[in-house]
Amino acid sequence: LSKKVPVNPKYKDVKSTIDTGKSQTKYLEKLEEIKKHYKFRKDEIFKRMKVATFVQLVNIEVETIQNSTDVTTDRTDTHTDTPSTVPSASTVPDSSRSRLEQVIKGVGEIDVDHPKPTSRPLPLGDKKPYLLLDVRERDAFDACHLISAKSYPTAMLARSVNYETKDMLNYKNQEGKIIVLYDEDETLTPRAATTLVQRGYDNLFMLSGGLRVAYKYFPEGFITGTPPTS
Repeated sequence: LSKKVPVNPKYKDVKSTIDTGKSQTKYLEKLEEIKKHYKFRKDEIFKRMKVATFVQLVNIEVETIQNSTDVTTDRTDTHTDTPSTVPSASTVPDSSRSRLEQVIKGVGEIDVDHPKPTSRPLPLGDKKPYLLLDVRERDAFDACHLISAKSYPTAMLARSVNYETKDMLNYKNQEGKIIVLYDEDETLTPRAATTLVQRGYDNLFMLSGGLRVAYKYFPEGFITGTPPTS
């Protein structure tokens, strides 16, 4: 019974299609993936956000905006003689608003079977609950980046003054808003995130795994441009 079953090299990389639950093999595969894509450090002073959680945040925000738009449209159709007004927070369904607040505060962090990123347009300006900053060089940003991201090369942090953009100042430590940094593979972001936290940014997160993990799990609808090949 203890005799080891020989492995056929031809089928070595073929995985079972039946989910048998937790196993040592799956555990080791998970550890290997973490070592490959995530560069955890013991002295991290910044917070992390999973890619899946950020996608959830984007979807909830778009859903909230869509619901607000639907309410405004319904009011316009019902009262054609009355000028339409901007819907107040009370017009947004409680479920969407409460889930949005939970994700921002970290309560809504989830291990998902990967929610699908929305194909609807993202809200513009500082009305979004998040500011997404790409800390790679501008050329890399122009070639490929996450939707709604803005370029903020790490070289900006070398300045003693004027290292903050207008958007950063608008989002810094604002209630209900967060700032999320990312790069391709966690090479640049940890240092940038550490520097900004040391300079007083308390609502700052680093996107775990960066662009590579985002593309691995969400290859469509979340990235614009030519994604990284490796």
